[in-house]
Amino acid sequence: MKKVPFSQEGLDLKVRMINSLPQDEFRSEISKIQYETPDWVISNFELNEDQIEYTRLISKDFMTYIGFQTATAIATKQEIILETPDVYENPVAGKRKIKTKIEGSDTWNWSEEPPRIKFKWSISLIWNF
Repeated sequence: MKKVPFSQEGLDLKVRMINSLPQDEFRSEISKIQYETPDWVISNFELNEDQIEYTRLISKDFMTYIGFQTATAIATKQEIILETPDVYENPVAGKRKIKTKIEGSDTWNWSEEPPRIKFKWSISLIWNF
């Protein structure tokens, strides 16, 4: 499959391309998205060198989460919204340092009826100028 721009329009085109595949190829592509997320992103979107490097540096756990969510959304024909930083509008933005911070917590309370489970997750990208 050809590479598409890393934008909402590019993603929409990529989803249409995947959905037009024969069933066996469709399943194979969904599997690649889910289990080989960084490689799939790099080989399916037009990225600059900084974006490729950054994609390879993202934690495996986070990429597994992104891959599962993306594959599920495509397979169930849900809308996907892609928000990209201003790298395309401002070439200097590609020179910024980006720090990814992923935090999570959970609480389990088995003494109550029914048991209560609370999850809280925060994902932030910090740009340094």
